[in-house]
Amino acid sequence: FRKLGNLAPYPGSGVVDRAEMHFKNRQGRGLHMDVGKGRLEDGSEVWMLYDITDSKATQYDLIQARERFRLLIESAPIGIVIQQEGGIGFVNPAAELILSTDEDEIEGRDLSEFVEEASADEVKKRTAATKDGDTPDELQVEMTADGETRLVNLAWRLSIFNSRPAVQISMADVTAQSQLLGERVRAQVAEESNIQLTEEVDRHKRTQQQLQQTGARLKSIFESGDDFLIWTLLKDGSITSGNPNFTNWLRHAGAEGEEVTWADLLELASNSNGFDVPERFTQACAGHPQRFELGLKKTEETRWLQVFLNPIHSGDDSTPEISCIAYDITERKEIDRQIRGTLKEKEILLQEVHHRVKNNLQIINSILNLQKNFLDDEDAKAALSEIQGRISTMSIIHETLYRHTDVSSISFPEYLSRIATNIIQGYTADARIELKTNLQAVVAPLDQAIPCGLIVNEWVSNAMKHAFVGRKTGEITISMTSKPVIGEEKEELTLSVEDNGVGLAEGFDNEGSDSLGLYLVQA
Repeated sequence: FRKLGNLAPYPGSGVVDRAEMHFKNRQGRGLHMDVGKGRLEDGSEVWMLYDITDSKATQYDLIQARERFRLLIESAPIGIVIQQEGGIGFVNPAAELILSTDEDEIEGRDLSEFVEEASADEVKKRTAATKDGDTPDELQVEMTADGETRLVNLAWRLSIFNSRPAVQISMADVTAQSQLLGERVRAQVAEESNIQLTEEVDRHKRTQQQLQQTGARLKSIFESGDDFLIWTLLKDGSITSGNPNFTNWLRHAGAEGEEVTWADLLELASNSNGFDVPERFTQACAGHPQRFELGLKKTEETRWLQVFLNPIHSGDDSTPEISCIAYDITERKEIDRQIRGTLKEKEILLQEVHHRVKNNLQIINSILNLQKNFLDDEDAKAALSEIQGRISTMSIIHETLYRHTDVSSISFPEYLSRIATNIIQGYTADARIELKTNLQAVVAPLDQAIPCGLIVNEWVSNAMKHAFVGRKTGEITISMTSKPVIGEEKEELTLSVEDNGVGLAEGFDNEGSDSLGLYLVQA
Protein backbone atom coordinates (compact mmCIF):
# COMPACT_ATOMS: atom_id res chain seq x y z
CA PHE A 1 0.00 0.00 0.00
CA ARG A 2 0.89 3.60 -0.26
CA LYS A 3 -0.19 6.73 1.49
CA LEU A 4 -2.06 9.20 -0.67
CA GLY A 5 -2.37 12.02 1.85
CA ASN A 6 -3.37 13.04 5.33
CA LEU A 7 -7.00 13.57 6.32
CA ALA A 8 -8.34 15.71 9.13
CA PRO A 9 -9.49 13.69 12.16
CA TYR A 10 -13.19 13.70 13.06
CA PRO A 11 -13.68 15.97 16.05
CA GLY A 12 -14.53 14.08 19.25
CA SER A 13 -14.13 10.67 17.64
CA GLY A 14 -10.92 9.72 19.47
CA VAL A 15 -9.06 9.42 16.19
CA VAL A 16 -5.69 11.10 16.49
CA ASP A 17 -4.34 10.34 13.07
CA ARG A 18 -6.19 9.89 9.78
CA ALA A 19 -4.99 9.33 6.20
CA GLU A 20 -6.15 8.22 2.78
CA MET A 21 -4.26 5.15 1.53
CA HIS A 22 -4.25 2.95 -1.54
CA PHE A 23 -4.19 -0.84 -1.06
CA LYS A 24 -4.15 -3.83 -3.34
CA ASN A 25 -6.05 -6.93 -2.29
CA ARG A 26 -5.09 -10.51 -3.07
CA GLN A 27 -6.91 -10.35 -6.40
CA GLY A 28 -4.79 -7.37 -7.35
CA ARG A 29 -7.73 -4.95 -7.18
CA GLY A 30 -6.88 -1.44 -6.00
CA LEU A 31 -8.81 -0.10 -3.01
CA HIS A 32 -9.09 3.42 -1.61
CA MET A 33 -9.18 3.27 2.20
CA ASP A 34 -9.89 5.88 4.85
CA VAL A 35 -7.45 4.79 7.66
CA GLY A 36 -7.72 6.21 11.17
CA LYS A 37 -5.63 5.52 14.29
CA GLY A 38 -6.96 5.97 17.80
CA ARG A 39 -5.89 5.22 21.37
CA LEU A 40 -7.78 3.38 24.06
CA GLU A 41 -7.71 4.26 27.75
CA ASP A 42 -5.06 1.61 28.41
CA GLY A 43 -2.74 3.22 25.86
CA SER A 44 -3.23 0.59 23.15
CA GLU A 45 -3.72 1.70 19.55
CA VAL A 46 -6.82 1.02 17.47
CA TRP A 47 -6.74 1.12 13.61
CA MET A 48 -9.96 1.71 11.66
CA LEU A 49 -10.18 1.15 7.91
CA TYR A 50 -13.11 2.33 5.75
CA ASP A 51 -13.47 1.29 2.08
CA ILE A 52 -14.13 4.54 0.10
CA THR A 53 -13.44 3.05 -3.34
CA ASP A 54 -17.04 3.50 -4.56
CA SER A 55 -17.33 7.08 -3.29
CA LYS A 56 -13.99 7.92 -4.93
CA ALA A 57 -15.23 6.44 -8.23
CA THR A 58 -18.46 8.46 -7.95
CA GLN A 59 -16.48 11.61 -7.18
CA TYR A 60 -14.29 11.00 -10.22
CA ASP A 61 -17.35 10.45 -12.44
CA LEU A 62 -18.83 13.71 -11.20
CA ILE A 63 -15.64 15.55 -12.04
CA GLN A 64 -15.61 14.01 -15.51
CA ALA A 65 -19.32 14.81 -16.06
CA ARG A 66 -18.77 18.36 -14.90
CA GLU A 67 -15.88 18.74 -17.33
CA ARG A 68 -17.93 17.29 -20.20
CA PHE A 69 -20.82 19.65 -19.33
CA ARG A 70 -18.40 22.59 -19.33
CA LEU A 71 -17.04 21.62 -22.73
CA LEU A 72 -20.62 21.12 -24.01
CA ILE A 73 -21.69 24.56 -22.76
CA GLU A 74 -18.65 26.30 -24.18
CA SER A 75 -18.98 24.60 -27.57
CA ALA A 76 -22.81 24.90 -27.80
CA PRO A 77 -24.04 26.70 -30.95
CA ILE A 78 -26.66 28.59 -28.93
CA GLY A 79 -25.85 31.22 -26.38
CA ILE A 80 -26.32 30.40 -22.70
CA VAL A 81 -26.54 33.08 -20.03
CA ILE A 82 -26.73 32.34 -16.30
CA GLN A 83 -28.32 35.21 -14.36
CA GLN A 84 -28.59 35.47 -10.58
CA GLU A 85 -29.56 38.17 -8.13
CA GLY A 86 -26.38 40.13 -8.77
CA GLY A 87 -26.75 40.01 -12.55
CA ILE A 88 -25.22 37.80 -15.23
CA GLY A 89 -22.76 35.30 -13.71
CA PHE A 90 -21.81 33.24 -16.74
CA VAL A 91 -21.97 33.47 -20.56
CA ASN A 92 -20.67 30.93 -23.03
CA PRO A 93 -18.72 31.93 -26.18
CA ALA A 94 -21.86 31.74 -28.36
CA ALA A 95 -23.60 34.25 -26.07
CA GLU A 96 -20.54 36.54 -26.20
CA LEU A 97 -20.73 36.41 -30.00
CA ILE A 98 -24.44 37.31 -30.01
CA LEU A 99 -23.93 40.11 -27.50
CA SER A 100 -20.67 41.19 -29.26
CA THR A 101 -19.14 41.87 -25.83
CA ASP A 102 -16.44 40.21 -23.75
CA GLU A 103 -17.43 38.20 -20.70
CA ASP A 104 -15.80 40.72 -18.39
CA GLU A 105 -18.10 43.44 -19.72
CA ILE A 106 -21.22 41.23 -19.45
CA GLU A 107 -20.96 39.75 -15.96
CA GLY A 108 -22.86 41.66 -13.32
CA ARG A 109 -25.23 43.29 -15.80
CA ASP A 110 -28.90 42.40 -16.51
CA LEU A 111 -29.78 40.75 -19.83
CA SER A 112 -32.56 43.32 -20.36
CA GLU A 113 -29.83 45.93 -20.94
CA PHE A 114 -28.84 44.21 -24.18
CA VAL A 115 -32.30 44.06 -25.86
CA GLU A 116 -34.28 46.86 -27.51
CA GLU A 117 -36.11 49.14 -25.14
CA ALA A 118 -39.60 47.90 -26.17
CA SER A 119 -38.80 44.35 -24.94
CA ALA A 120 -36.66 45.16 -21.87
CA ASP A 121 -39.54 45.17 -19.37
CA GLU A 122 -40.88 41.90 -20.78
CA VAL A 123 -37.45 40.24 -20.42
CA LYS A 124 -37.28 41.37 -16.77
CA LYS A 125 -40.82 40.15 -16.17
CA ARG A 126 -40.14 36.67 -17.58
CA THR A 127 -36.83 36.35 -15.73
CA ALA A 128 -38.61 37.17 -12.45
CA ALA A 129 -41.42 34.70 -13.28
CA THR A 130 -38.83 31.94 -13.84
CA LYS A 131 -37.30 32.63 -10.42
CA ASP A 132 -40.79 32.13 -8.93
CA GLY A 133 -41.03 28.69 -10.53
CA ASP A 134 -43.06 29.54 -13.67
CA THR A 135 -42.12 28.47 -17.19
CA PRO A 136 -42.69 31.49 -19.47
CA ASP A 137 -43.07 31.15 -23.24
CA GLU A 138 -40.20 31.91 -25.60
CA LEU A 139 -39.76 35.51 -26.68
CA GLN A 140 -38.21 36.91 -29.86
CA VAL A 141 -36.35 40.19 -29.34
CA GLU A 142 -34.02 42.48 -31.25
CA MET A 143 -30.45 43.01 -30.07
CA THR A 144 -28.24 45.70 -31.58
CA ALA A 145 -24.44 45.45 -31.27
CA ASP A 146 -21.67 46.94 -33.40
CA GLY A 147 -24.34 48.65 -35.54
CA GLU A 148 -25.96 45.31 -36.47
CA THR A 149 -29.46 44.29 -35.38
CA ARG A 150 -30.08 40.61 -34.70
CA LEU A 151 -33.27 38.67 -34.08
CA VAL A 152 -32.80 36.42 -31.05
CA ASN A 153 -35.14 33.84 -29.49
CA LEU A 154 -34.94 33.75 -25.69
CA ALA A 155 -35.99 30.76 -23.56
CA TRP A 156 -35.98 30.66 -19.74
CA ARG A 157 -35.54 27.80 -17.25
CA LEU A 158 -34.70 27.53 -13.57
CA SER A 159 -31.17 26.26 -12.80
CA ILE A 160 -28.40 26.08 -10.16
CA PHE A 161 -25.11 27.95 -10.47
CA ASN A 162 -22.38 27.92 -7.81
CA SER A 163 -24.78 26.12 -5.47
CA ARG A 164 -27.27 29.00 -5.72
CA PRO A 165 -30.59 29.30 -7.60
CA ALA A 166 -30.15 30.91 -10.98
CA VAL A 167 -32.02 31.50 -14.24
CA GLN A 168 -30.60 29.93 -17.38
CA ILE A 169 -31.48 31.89 -20.52
CA SER A 170 -30.90 30.23 -23.87
CA MET A 171 -30.24 32.56 -26.82
CA ALA A 172 -30.71 31.46 -30.43
CA ASP A 173 -29.72 33.84 -33.24
CA VAL A 174 -32.55 33.45 -35.81
CA THR A 175 -31.60 36.42 -37.98
CA ALA A 176 -30.50 34.26 -40.89
CA GLN A 177 -33.46 31.91 -40.49
CA SER A 178 -35.83 34.89 -40.37
CA GLN A 179 -34.31 36.35 -43.51
CA LEU A 180 -34.47 32.97 -45.23
CA LEU A 181 -38.07 32.56 -44.09
CA GLY A 182 -38.88 36.03 -45.43
CA GLU A 183 -37.34 35.11 -48.77
CA ARG A 184 -39.30 31.89 -48.82
CA VAL A 185 -42.52 33.72 -47.93
CA ARG A 186 -41.92 36.29 -50.67
CA ALA A 187 -41.16 33.52 -53.15
CA GLN A 188 -44.28 31.64 -52.05
CA VAL A 189 -46.42 34.79 -52.28
CA ALA A 190 -45.06 35.46 -55.75
CA GLU A 191 -45.76 31.88 -56.78
CA GLU A 192 -49.27 31.99 -55.32
CA SER A 193 -49.90 35.35 -57.00
CA ASN A 194 -48.77 33.87 -60.29
CA ILE A 195 -51.04 30.88 -59.79
CA GLN A 196 -53.96 33.17 -58.83
CA LEU A 197 -53.30 35.37 -61.84
CA THR A 198 -53.27 32.32 -64.11
CA GLU A 199 -56.49 31.05 -62.52
CA GLU A 200 -58.05 34.51 -62.83
CA VAL A 201 -57.18 34.63 -66.53
CA ASP A 202 -58.64 31.14 -67.03
CA ARG A 203 -61.72 32.13 -65.03
CA HIS A 204 -62.10 35.27 -67.11
CA LYS A 205 -61.92 33.22 -70.29
CA ARG A 206 -64.50 30.77 -68.97
CA THR A 207 -66.72 33.66 -67.88
CA GLN A 208 -66.51 35.23 -71.33
CA GLN A 209 -67.37 31.89 -72.89
CA GLN A 210 -70.31 31.42 -70.52
CA LEU A 211 -71.50 34.96 -71.21
CA GLN A 212 -71.36 34.31 -74.93
CA GLN A 213 -73.27 31.06 -74.51
CA THR A 214 -75.80 32.71 -72.18
CA GLY A 215 -76.20 35.62 -74.59
CA ALA A 216 -76.78 33.20 -77.46
CA ARG A 217 -79.38 31.28 -75.44
CA LEU A 218 -81.14 34.46 -74.32
CA LYS A 219 -81.14 35.78 -77.88
CA SER A 220 -82.62 32.49 -79.09
CA ILE A 221 -85.31 32.66 -76.39
CA PHE A 222 -85.88 36.35 -77.03
CA GLU A 223 -86.36 35.94 -80.77
CA SER A 224 -88.14 32.57 -80.89
CA GLY A 225 -90.75 33.13 -78.16
CA ASP A 226 -93.93 32.76 -80.21
CA ASP A 227 -96.11 32.62 -77.10
CA PHE A 228 -94.53 35.59 -75.34
CA LEU A 229 -94.18 39.28 -76.03
CA ILE A 230 -90.79 40.53 -74.79
CA TRP A 231 -89.52 44.10 -74.96
CA THR A 232 -87.40 46.58 -73.03
CA LEU A 233 -88.32 50.16 -72.26
CA LEU A 234 -86.38 53.24 -71.13
CA LYS A 235 -87.61 55.65 -68.50
CA ASP A 236 -88.51 58.22 -71.17
CA GLY A 237 -90.78 55.67 -72.88
CA SER A 238 -88.43 54.66 -75.71
CA ILE A 239 -88.71 51.00 -76.65
CA THR A 240 -85.10 49.78 -76.95
CA SER A 241 -85.73 46.21 -78.05
CA GLY A 242 -88.51 43.77 -78.74
CA ASN A 243 -88.84 40.25 -80.04
CA PRO A 244 -90.50 39.67 -83.42
CA ASN A 245 -93.67 38.41 -81.75
CA PHE A 246 -94.00 41.73 -79.89
CA THR A 247 -93.83 43.75 -83.12
CA ASN A 248 -96.09 41.37 -85.06
CA TRP A 249 -98.66 41.22 -82.27
CA LEU A 250 -98.93 45.00 -82.02
CA ARG A 251 -99.07 45.31 -85.81
CA HIS A 252 -101.94 42.84 -85.83
CA ALA A 253 -103.54 44.77 -82.96
CA GLY A 254 -103.59 47.93 -85.08
CA ALA A 255 -100.35 49.83 -84.39
CA GLU A 256 -99.16 51.86 -87.37
CA GLY A 257 -95.76 53.06 -88.58
CA GLU A 258 -92.43 51.46 -89.33
CA GLU A 259 -91.46 51.13 -85.63
CA VAL A 260 -93.63 50.42 -82.61
CA THR A 261 -93.46 53.27 -80.08
CA TRP A 262 -94.60 53.82 -76.51
CA ALA A 263 -97.36 56.08 -77.82
CA ASP A 264 -98.69 53.17 -79.93
CA LEU A 265 -98.85 50.99 -76.83
CA LEU A 266 -100.68 53.61 -74.77
CA GLU A 267 -103.11 54.28 -77.62
CA LEU A 268 -104.02 50.59 -77.78
CA ALA A 269 -104.47 50.31 -73.99
CA SER A 270 -108.16 49.98 -73.17
CA ASN A 271 -109.78 52.52 -70.89
CA SER A 272 -111.49 49.65 -69.06
CA ASN A 273 -108.31 48.45 -67.27
CA GLY A 274 -109.35 50.16 -64.04
CA PHE A 275 -105.90 51.60 -63.30
CA ASP A 276 -103.39 54.08 -64.68
CA VAL A 277 -101.19 52.16 -67.15
CA PRO A 278 -98.41 54.80 -67.39
CA GLU A 279 -98.23 54.87 -63.58
CA ARG A 280 -97.50 51.12 -63.52
CA PHE A 281 -94.55 51.62 -65.86
CA THR A 282 -93.38 54.59 -63.78
CA GLN A 283 -93.39 52.42 -60.63
CA ALA A 284 -91.39 49.74 -62.44
CA CYS A 285 -88.82 52.37 -63.50
CA ALA A 286 -88.60 53.39 -59.82
CA GLY A 287 -87.46 49.85 -58.95
CA HIS A 288 -90.80 48.24 -57.98
CA PRO A 289 -91.74 45.10 -59.99
CA GLN A 290 -95.28 45.19 -61.39
CA ARG A 291 -97.73 42.51 -62.45
CA PHE A 292 -101.10 43.27 -64.00
CA GLU A 293 -103.53 42.47 -66.77
CA LEU A 294 -103.58 44.89 -69.70
CA GLY A 295 -106.35 45.21 -72.26
CA LEU A 296 -105.30 46.35 -75.75
CA LYS A 297 -108.29 47.49 -77.77
CA LYS A 298 -108.41 46.48 -81.43
CA THR A 299 -110.89 47.87 -83.90
CA GLU A 300 -113.57 45.34 -82.90
CA GLU A 301 -112.39 43.55 -79.76
CA THR A 302 -110.11 43.87 -76.74
CA ARG A 303 -107.18 41.47 -76.39
CA TRP A 304 -105.94 40.83 -72.85
CA LEU A 305 -102.29 40.41 -71.83
CA GLN A 306 -100.75 39.26 -68.55
CA VAL A 307 -97.86 41.73 -68.14
CA PHE A 308 -94.76 41.45 -65.91
CA LEU A 309 -92.53 44.52 -65.48
CA ASN A 310 -89.15 44.12 -63.78
CA PRO A 311 -86.50 46.82 -63.29
CA ILE A 312 -83.08 46.26 -64.89
CA HIS A 313 -80.62 47.39 -62.22
CA SER A 314 -77.29 48.89 -63.24
CA GLY A 315 -74.11 49.28 -61.22
CA ASP A 316 -75.06 52.74 -59.86
CA ASP A 317 -78.33 51.43 -58.32
CA SER A 318 -80.41 53.36 -60.85
CA THR A 319 -83.12 51.82 -63.02
CA PRO A 320 -82.94 53.48 -66.42
CA GLU A 321 -84.51 50.49 -68.16
CA ILE A 322 -87.19 47.88 -67.47
CA SER A 323 -87.87 44.48 -69.00
CA CYS A 324 -91.43 43.66 -70.04
CA ILE A 325 -92.85 40.16 -70.59
CA ALA A 326 -96.45 39.52 -71.58
CA TYR A 327 -98.57 36.73 -72.94
CA ASP A 328 -102.08 36.64 -74.39
CA ILE A 329 -104.72 35.57 -71.83
CA THR A 330 -107.81 36.53 -73.83
CA GLU A 331 -109.01 32.93 -74.19
CA ARG A 332 -108.26 32.20 -70.54
CA LYS A 333 -110.29 35.21 -69.41
CA GLU A 334 -113.18 34.07 -71.57
CA ILE A 335 -113.02 30.57 -70.06
CA ASP A 336 -112.77 32.11 -66.61
CA ARG A 337 -115.84 34.26 -67.31
CA GLN A 338 -117.79 31.20 -68.42
CA ILE A 339 -116.71 29.23 -65.33
CA ARG A 340 -117.68 32.08 -63.04
CA GLY A 341 -121.09 32.28 -64.74
CA THR A 342 -121.60 28.54 -64.34
CA LEU A 343 -120.58 28.67 -60.66
CA LYS A 344 -122.95 31.56 -60.07
CA GLU A 345 -125.81 29.57 -61.63
CA LYS A 346 -125.01 26.55 -59.45
CA GLU A 347 -124.72 28.76 -56.38
CA ILE A 348 -128.15 30.24 -57.06
CA LEU A 349 -129.55 26.76 -57.68
CA LEU A 350 -128.13 25.42 -54.39
CA GLN A 351 -129.42 28.43 -52.50
CA GLU A 352 -132.84 27.81 -54.00
CA VAL A 353 -132.66 24.14 -52.98
CA HIS A 354 -131.76 25.07 -49.38
CA HIS A 355 -134.52 27.68 -49.39
CA ARG A 356 -137.12 25.11 -50.49
CA VAL A 357 -135.85 22.51 -48.00
CA LYS A 358 -136.13 25.11 -45.25
CA ASN A 359 -139.70 25.97 -46.36
CA ASN A 360 -140.64 22.26 -46.46
CA LEU A 361 -139.26 21.75 -42.95
CA GLN A 362 -141.23 24.77 -41.76
CA ILE A 363 -144.36 23.30 -43.36
CA ILE A 364 -143.72 20.00 -41.52
CA ASN A 365 -143.20 21.94 -38.32
CA SER A 366 -146.47 23.79 -38.86
CA ILE A 367 -148.32 20.51 -39.53
CA LEU A 368 -146.96 19.06 -36.28
CA ASN A 369 -148.03 22.21 -34.47
CA LEU A 370 -151.59 21.82 -35.87
CA GLN A 371 -151.56 18.15 -34.89
CA LYS A 372 -150.84 19.08 -31.29
CA ASN A 373 -154.07 21.08 -31.19
CA PHE A 374 -156.03 17.86 -31.79
CA LEU A 375 -154.27 15.89 -29.02
CA ASP A 376 -155.29 15.67 -25.39
CA ASP A 377 -152.38 13.49 -24.23
CA GLU A 378 -149.69 15.75 -22.77
CA ASP A 379 -146.97 13.17 -23.34
CA ALA A 380 -147.83 13.02 -27.03
CA LYS A 381 -147.79 16.80 -27.25
CA ALA A 382 -144.36 16.89 -25.54
CA ALA A 383 -143.04 14.28 -27.99
CA LEU A 384 -144.28 16.32 -30.93
CA SER A 385 -142.61 19.45 -29.45
CA GLU A 386 -139.31 17.62 -29.22
CA ILE A 387 -139.66 16.53 -32.84
CA GLN A 388 -140.40 20.15 -33.79
CA GLY A 389 -137.21 21.24 -32.01
CA ARG A 390 -135.12 18.74 -33.97
CA ILE A 391 -136.75 19.83 -37.24
CA SER A 392 -136.03 23.48 -36.37
CA THR A 393 -132.39 22.58 -35.77
CA MET A 394 -132.08 21.15 -39.28
CA SER A 395 -134.10 24.02 -40.73
CA ILE A 396 -131.65 26.56 -39.27
CA ILE A 397 -128.82 24.99 -41.26
CA HIS A 398 -130.65 25.33 -44.55
CA GLU A 399 -131.72 28.87 -43.74
CA THR A 400 -128.11 29.82 -42.87
CA LEU A 401 -126.78 28.27 -46.09
CA TYR A 402 -129.47 30.08 -48.07
CA ARG A 403 -128.30 33.43 -46.68
CA HIS A 404 -124.58 32.81 -47.40
CA THR A 405 -122.63 32.32 -50.60
CA ASP A 406 -120.72 29.28 -49.27
CA VAL A 407 -123.22 26.45 -49.46
CA SER A 408 -120.82 23.61 -48.61
CA SER A 409 -119.92 24.51 -45.01
CA ILE A 410 -121.30 26.50 -42.08
CA SER A 411 -119.90 28.60 -39.26
CA PHE A 412 -120.22 26.68 -35.99
CA PRO A 413 -120.41 29.69 -33.61
CA GLU A 414 -123.29 31.31 -35.49
CA TYR A 415 -125.15 28.02 -36.00
CA LEU A 416 -124.91 26.67 -32.43
CA SER A 417 -125.67 30.06 -30.83
CA ARG A 418 -128.83 30.40 -32.90
CA ILE A 419 -130.03 26.89 -32.00
CA ALA A 420 -129.53 27.48 -28.29
CA THR A 421 -131.16 30.94 -28.40
CA ASN A 422 -134.26 29.58 -30.19
CA ILE A 423 -134.64 26.77 -27.62
CA ILE A 424 -134.28 29.09 -24.61
CA GLN A 425 -136.75 31.59 -26.07
CA GLY A 426 -139.21 28.82 -27.03
CA TYR A 427 -139.49 27.29 -23.55
CA THR A 428 -141.90 28.77 -20.99
CA ALA A 429 -140.01 28.68 -17.70
CA ASP A 430 -140.18 30.49 -14.39
CA ALA A 431 -136.42 30.94 -14.34
CA ARG A 432 -134.58 33.60 -16.35
CA ILE A 433 -131.92 31.70 -18.29
CA GLU A 434 -128.75 33.35 -19.62
CA LEU A 435 -126.85 31.82 -22.53
CA LYS A 436 -123.06 32.04 -22.49
CA THR A 437 -120.86 30.85 -25.36
CA ASN A 438 -117.18 30.11 -25.75
CA LEU A 439 -116.97 29.02 -29.39
CA GLN A 440 -113.87 29.12 -31.52
CA ALA A 441 -114.24 30.29 -35.12
CA VAL A 442 -114.61 26.86 -36.73
CA VAL A 443 -116.16 26.19 -40.13
CA ALA A 444 -117.57 22.67 -40.56
CA PRO A 445 -119.11 20.74 -43.44
CA LEU A 446 -122.77 19.80 -43.37
CA ASP A 447 -122.17 16.13 -42.44
CA GLN A 448 -120.61 17.36 -39.16
CA ALA A 449 -122.75 20.43 -38.52
CA ILE A 450 -126.15 18.63 -38.51
CA PRO A 451 -125.20 15.93 -35.89
CA CYS A 452 -123.56 18.57 -33.66
CA GLY A 453 -126.66 20.76 -33.98
CA LEU A 454 -128.91 17.86 -32.94
CA ILE A 455 -126.67 17.11 -29.94
CA VAL A 456 -126.79 20.74 -28.77
CA ASN A 457 -130.57 20.73 -29.30
CA GLU A 458 -131.01 17.70 -27.02
CA TRP A 459 -128.63 18.95 -24.31
CA VAL A 460 -130.07 22.48 -24.16
CA SER A 461 -133.67 21.14 -24.26
CA ASN A 462 -132.96 18.75 -21.38
CA ALA A 463 -131.36 21.59 -19.39
CA MET A 464 -134.41 23.81 -19.94
CA LYS A 465 -136.80 21.02 -18.85
CA HIS A 466 -134.98 19.59 -15.85
CA ALA A 467 -132.01 21.74 -14.72
CA PHE A 468 -133.75 24.84 -13.31
CA VAL A 469 -136.74 23.44 -11.46
CA GLY A 470 -137.44 25.73 -8.52
CA ARG A 471 -134.83 28.24 -9.67
CA LYS A 472 -135.36 31.87 -10.68
CA THR A 473 -132.12 32.29 -12.64
CA GLY A 474 -129.73 30.01 -14.41
CA GLU A 475 -126.86 29.80 -16.94
CA ILE A 476 -126.25 27.53 -19.88
CA THR A 477 -122.73 27.57 -21.35
CA ILE A 478 -121.83 26.17 -24.76
CA SER A 479 -118.13 25.71 -25.52
CA MET A 480 -116.23 24.43 -28.53
CA THR A 481 -112.44 24.20 -28.68
CA SER A 482 -110.08 22.71 -31.23
CA LYS A 483 -106.55 21.34 -31.05
CA PRO A 484 -104.32 19.85 -33.76
CA VAL A 485 -103.92 16.10 -33.97
CA ILE A 486 -100.23 15.17 -33.69
CA GLY A 487 -98.92 13.61 -36.88
CA GLU A 488 -102.05 14.37 -38.91
CA GLU A 489 -103.26 17.40 -40.87
CA LYS A 490 -106.57 17.76 -39.04
CA GLU A 491 -108.00 19.11 -35.79
CA GLU A 492 -109.92 17.53 -32.94
CA LEU A 493 -113.04 19.41 -31.77
CA THR A 494 -114.41 19.30 -28.24
CA LEU A 495 -118.09 20.34 -27.81
CA SER A 496 -119.57 20.78 -24.35
CA VAL A 497 -122.88 22.09 -22.90
CA GLU A 498 -122.92 22.99 -19.18
CA ASP A 499 -125.49 24.43 -16.80
CA ASN A 500 -125.50 25.52 -13.15
CA GLY A 501 -128.81 23.82 -12.39
CA VAL A 502 -129.79 21.14 -9.90
CA GLY A 503 -127.72 18.43 -11.54
CA LEU A 504 -128.56 14.86 -12.56
CA ALA A 505 -130.72 12.73 -10.35
CA GLU A 506 -129.00 10.26 -8.00
CA GLY A 507 -128.44 6.92 -9.69
CA PHE A 508 -128.96 8.34 -13.20
CA ASP A 509 -127.76 5.88 -15.83
CA ASN A 510 -126.87 7.65 -19.07
CA GLU A 511 -126.58 4.47 -21.14
CA GLY A 512 -129.60 2.75 -19.59
CA SER A 513 -132.01 5.61 -20.20
CA ASP A 514 -134.93 5.03 -22.58
CA SER A 515 -134.97 8.67 -23.68
CA LEU A 516 -134.94 9.20 -27.46
CA GLY A 517 -132.91 12.41 -27.04
CA LEU A 518 -130.09 10.67 -25.17
CA TYR A 519 -130.20 7.85 -27.69
CA LEU A 520 -129.71 10.38 -30.49
CA VAL A 521 -126.78 11.95 -28.63
CA GLN A 522 -125.07 8.58 -28.18
CA ALA A 523 -125.73 7.63 -31.79
